Amino acid sequence: MEGILETGYTMVKDLLLSYQRMKNIKFSKDALLRSYYFEVCTNLDVLDVIDIDKLQGQKVYSPAVFSILESLEIQIAALIVFSDDETVKELFKNLSKKSPVKETSEDNSEKVNNKKKSVLEAVLFTLQKITVLQKLSKLKSEKDEDILKNMRLKVRLNNIKEYLLFIKKQIEPFVKNKNLM
Repeated sequence: MEGILETGYTMVKDLLLSYQRMKNIKFSKDALLRSYYFEVCTNLDVLDVIDIDKLQGQKVYSPAVFSILESLEIQIAALIVFSDDETVKELFKNLSKKSPVKETSEDNSEKVNNKKKSVLEAVLFTLQKITVLQKLSKLKSEKDEDILKNMRLKVRLNNIKEYLLFIKKQIEPFVKNKNLM
């Protein structure tokens, strides 16, 4: 139990430190959009080369899972979620329209829902899910793993991928219209 509490504390501390570092960098609206688009596309590329089906049954702290999760980037997403900067607010005000995104239930039902989400809600979803998985992948022993519920990594990673695809689809027209790519 101590390992999980320590991991939770570290997760919050790391997110706040990442936000503080990124906050000191002033982004224009176009630079922020381009940076986040690059982060999303890079994460999608990482997930596209992984056979997610082979992760079924893997422990969250296995070296393979740890490497995959550590390769997912969330710095710009954290900046977007935690920022009170007017540039960020203005950018995502333009992307507040809700659209359906496919999400598989994380319980054992395998139920697929089409939930209506805004881009900002999708950014928050991916940031939260990636952060939690990254932190849990740092657990040190099977003793910590014993108190965790079934992780269903395949479902979690597929949901993250669906949300990233949703975000990409929503912001790509803005990036292309401004010739930012």
